[in-house]
Amino acid sequence: MLSIEAQYKYRMSDVLLSIVLLVLLYFRKVAGVYGNTGIALVAGPLLVAGLIILFKKHTIRELIIWLSLLAFVTINFVLSQWANQLMLVIVLWSLRDFPFRSIMKVYFGAMVAQFVYGFLFHFIWNPTAYSVTQTRQVSIESGWVSQTRYDLGYGHPNAMHLNMFTMVGLYIYLRKQLTIVEYVILLAINHGLYLIGGSRTGMISLNALIILMMLEQYFGIRKQIAKIMSFAPAFCLAISLWGAANVANVGWLSSLDEVLQSRISLAHINLDLNPDSLMGKTVNAPNGMGIDMGWLASWETLGMIFTIGLVIFNIIVLQKLYKYGEYKLFVFLFVFCFYEMIENITTDPFTNVSLFFVLVVMQTSAKAKLAKSGQEVDYAK
Repeated sequence: MLSIEAQYKYRMSDVLLSIVLLVLLYFRKVAGVYGNTGIALVAGPLLVAGLIILFKKHTIRELIIWLSLLAFVTINFVLSQWANQLMLVIVLWSLRDFPFRSIMKVYFGAMVAQFVYGFLFHFIWNPTAYSVTQTRQVSIESGWVSQTRYDLGYGHPNAMHLNMFTMVGLYIYLRKQLTIVEYVILLAINHGLYLIGGSRTGMISLNALIILMMLEQYFGIRKQIAKIMSFAPAFCLAISLWGAANVANVGWLSSLDEVLQSRISLAHINLDLNPDSLMGKTVNAPNGMGIDMGWLASWETLGMIFTIGLVIFNIIVLQKLYKYGEYKLFVFLFVFCFYEMIENITTDPFTNVSLFFVLVVMQTSAKAKLAKSGQEVDYAK
């Protein structure tokens, strides 16, 4: 356990390096760099994170835990050639003591700045340069239609809506309390974004997030219900694996697959071509078409051990968030688990903001232990 001085008093160099790390990570995301590509944009954040780690004090127990995690994800990286999980552990290690709400404020500010820039200079100035016209099935009843979708410079309409999902979730979390009118306005913004980008999964997921956060604020979440909700990650992985295995044999699943642009059947093909592995592997995707479904992409690329570990990790984080009264974050992570069933956003820091939620669990737990020992603790976040 860290001392109060090590954990809650921050040198300006620590603060500046942490902010630099967050900004570098965000620019990596804006540049659309994922996996093991863009070495400069990957090396930058890792270098800064490494400097932060070197400046910190560690107990023997902490070093054993973090180095063990680092060794595991390094082996996983070598086998899968996918760098996200390696970056995730290093980034979480480096930011473990930086106030969680400050991290979320930096994150939120960067996202708002990018959205405003994208709206002003991409959508208003030259919208056709940031659009895609494709034939897609809008609903089961409508059949296939030609549709033009705008992305505001995010690279894809689904990515645009994912960013709005994160921005809205963080806005509600940072504000703590919203009025009914504000929630209605957020729902209207979500619908407007859907008219621009046509992301069904994004629109449905964000609607669910706004409504559930509103219900939590006004009615709360019963402990028994929260206990059931905390197992959402296991349910999402199980139903994803079942769906990919049975898409050709279940009528309603085949219809849903058409609406989802063949995501489920594509996952079925990929999983058939790439047998399950324990520790991850390089994947041979047919015609370059990988899996879009997040839990299945992790299962295929990063392996069974990592994915099951990630499920257990999310279950524990959900239970701890509820225990420590972080109900908004609890709802966010719960909805995000279902969002990940459709979008491949599982392991990349700053694409999946919920990966940072473990930090508030670690910090709150450490504060509780210090307070229990009779030491004064600064609870400001």
